[in-house]
Amino acid sequence: MLDLDILSQDISFTVRQAIRVRCRPEWAWKQQAGVFTGFNLWFIRKGKGSIRTGGRLIEFLAGDCLLLRMWETQEARHDPGNPITVPFILFDILDCQGQSLAHRWNPPLIVRQPRPDFFDELMDHSITAFQHNDIPQCIFWLKAALNEYLQRNRYARNTKLKPFQIQLIEEICLHIRQRPHHRFTLRELAAECGYHPDYFAKLFKRIMGISPGEYMIRSRLQEADSLLLFSNYTISQIAQILGYPDEFTFSHQFRSRRGISPSQYRKLLLTGDSTVTNLQTKLL
Repeated sequence: MLDLDILSQDISFTVRQAIRVRCRPEWAWKQQAGVFTGFNLWFIRKGKGSIRTGGRLIEFLAGDCLLLRMWETQEARHDPGNPITVPFILFDILDCQGQSLAHRWNPPLIVRQPRPDFFDELMDHSITAFQHNDIPQCIFWLKAALNEYLQRNRYARNTKLKPFQIQLIEEICLHIRQRPHHRFTLRELAAECGYHPDYFAKLFKRIMGISPGEYMIRSRLQEADSLLLFSNYTISQIAQILGYPDEFTFSHQFRSRRGISPSQYRKLLLTGDSTVTNLQTKLL
């Protein structure tokens, strides 16, 4: 089997169908082997159910994404009390001679998406383009969705961690970014995952490369960047919005990371000075 680079210029795509389906409670699907070729990219937007594909039984929930081998036998059903909504894209990948590479590619069969709204948007863009007969745009967004799909699996494989652990930490990161003003404690974050604080801290650093405390500081200062550029708040007001006890504490931490004061930084942002790019790397 090949580990294909789906963005390679030597690989082309053909899309046969792209649509969003809201299945009725009585829905069930059975397909014999050999009816189709290529792949079917499913995203479970709502509901839950199971599918037997290629002799393997898989249960799925909202947020799961499946890459079905359409040349195999498929038999699926869902919970009538929680019917599924599935955007799907039926496609094939071809080499430069126009021959299908489907049987030579072995991507993961199911991957959990930690950012379901983002993945659903990628699928929706591709489906909308297909319905408007804009095939180049349809394939562009399909590639973006596949890249996101494969990246989830690749990251889990490279770190030798379980996908649900990566998902937990990514959800914690999202929670931190959404509330940059809040001073989360290590114990508080660990409790959200059901882990001991020491284990959580080690797991977080293994996945993100930095400690939870450092991630919170970076998230807070990145939010400060946005407020300095896209608001008329004073430095004191920004400090208050981001949960700093006073303007001095905010300015001190900002200067220690950026090398200049928030006021100076704002001036550089507003003038489009290229120095800003170099200063931003100080957070990395």
